[in-house]
Amino acid sequence: MKKVFIFILLISSSLSVYCQNVISYINDLGRLSLTPVVSRRAEIPGYAAELITNLLNSTVTQYGLSSRSAQKRFVITANIVVVSHEITATAPPIVSVVLVPTFYIGDLETGNLYSSYTHPTIRGVGTNETKAYLSAVKTINLNTPGVRSFIEEGKMKLIEYYGVQAESEIARANGLANAGHYDEAIGILFEVPSVCESSYQKALHLAATIYQKKIDEEGEHLLRKAQSVWDSGNNRNNGITALDHLAAISPYASCMTKANALGKAIAEKMKELDDREWAFRMRQYEDAQKKEEYAREEEKMKTILQHKERMLVIEAAEKIGTALASRPVTKIYNFDYINWW
Repeated sequence: MKKVFIFILLISSSLSVYCQNVISYINDLGRLSLTPVVSRRAEIPGYAAELITNLLNSTVTQYGLSSRSAQKRFVITANIVVVSHEITATAPPIVSVVLVPTFYIGDLETGNLYSSYTHPTIRGVGTNETKAYLSAVKTINLNTPGVRSFIEEGKMKLIEYYGVQAESEIARANGLANAGHYDEAIGILFEVPSVCESSYQKALHLAATIYQKKIDEEGEHLLRKAQSVWDSGNNRNNGITALDHLAAISPYASCMTKANALGKAIAEKMKELDDREWAFRMRQYEDAQKKEEYAREEEKMKTILQHKERMLVIEAAEKIGTALASRPVTKIYNFDYINWW
């Protein structure tokens, strides 16, 4: 019955909470977003790449450019040029580096560069190259007017891009949806930022239409699977498998009425099967109890018979003993010598 309960719970869960989460998610997707990356081609050692990535993550979060966007074509990245590298003749030697970091905002798909910013020179020292490099990277400051201008310029270029390209992106998404690539199409539509108001609303409307088509097709497929499994045999295992398929159907799918009806029929049948199984198990239990009672009675009878047999033997022995005692003595035994035989 656990599977039945889970199915009913999924169907009757609070839609208001679900809708709030969806709206929040859509709003998040509708934001302009930048994905922080560090290229393997950049002149940044691996041990410093994580520091730079964390720095970029903090920056996009600070400027409201982080999101759960499915596509990562628009990026913010960095490169660092080594201006000088010196090792002192002291013992121990000291490594000194001078670096120039540059940050970029661009489009991975088209290769377009939208904005760049060269950070003031940074310096670091340490007992080895790694420590010197890291000490320099830790002095990078992206909370400056120059960085703010760099970010704003990148944002404006993104808005300009979508102002020109949004309609062609929407058309591309529609073509993908017609070919059955629903997830990819929806991902493209959610890339259209909310700052492009008319295109954004059009993209959202089309995304909703595509999503409905997607869940309708998936729902019909899952419903057919559930019906097929259940038709192959109305037993508990098939019922559980069928309910698993039904529970995976979106509550907004057009086949939900049929899914509910099938789920209810399966649930009722499984309850009936459970009741029968319970009755069968109760009969088994009662039979086992009777068998155990019979076994106890049988054991008791054996004990009584064994006791009676012993009593009969004792009685017979007494009779024999009495008879022997009444016979006359014909021989006297000397028990003192019996031990030397």
